[in-house]
Amino acid sequence: IKSTSMDRIRCVELLTLLRTALDDLEKTLDLRPKMHKVILDRDYSTVSSVASVDGNKTSSSSLIHDLMYSNRPFVVVTEDEAFQQVMKDWVKKEDEGGTSINIDHLMGTYGSFEVPVKRNSASSLLDESGRATEPECVTVTMREWIDELRHSRENYLKDYHLYNELKKRDPSSPPLYTSSVFCKHDILNPFLDSVTDGDFRFTYWGPSSSETTLHSDVMNSFSWSFNVVGEKEWTFFPPSSPSSP
Repeated sequence: IKSTSMDRIRCVELLTLLRTALDDLEKTLDLRPKMHKVILDRDYSTVSSVASVDGNKTSSSSLIHDLMYSNRPFVVVTEDEAFQQVMKDWVKKEDEGGTSINIDHLMGTYGSFEVPVKRNSASSLLDESGRATEPECVTVTMREWIDELRHSRENYLKDYHLYNELKKRDPSSPPLYTSSVFCKHDILNPFLDSVTDGDFRFTYWGPSSSETTLHSDVMNSFSWSFNVVGEKEWTFFPPSSPSSP
């Protein structure tokens, strides 16, 4: 195989990153039998509420051990510096004391960006892995999507790779956000950033009553979500639940 010196340097970088990812994966797999047993043996009938965690008092390691590895959903209640810029730019304070989306900022900053909009998003069909089948998707500009919201509440912007889009447009600019201290251990996205053009960082924008039906997350992995404006209702099912809705 012939390669230039630059190619060899790049290969060394990728192999080093892969080795780090594999080391992290190996540590995770060592814990998997224990985690799997905990998840399946747990009596979920005793879980009557979602845990609320004070981010200023709970260490990351104890949080992961007590909640994530027990397969329990939780809400972190704290002011997180990771999203300060997003909250500053995207959120508008109303005179009544509430908040709303800063339409002017999003239109002016991202108006020409192409975004995926899902039609008929409430499909109840599941694929073989238990994930919701993808509804019809159309690509429109952010400006067109915002205009659509003014007269239609049936569709929503889903699985938009805005974080990645901004990085491609200006690699020198700061990231849209950083991972919360509770979700720093990420072996997937750093690897994808180096070897592909894709990632698993998504932005959603749904009007009132928009929804995704019963599904599991990408690769059945741990997942976190930060709510910028509005409210989102979640329904969780234990592993023993029937696979059909």
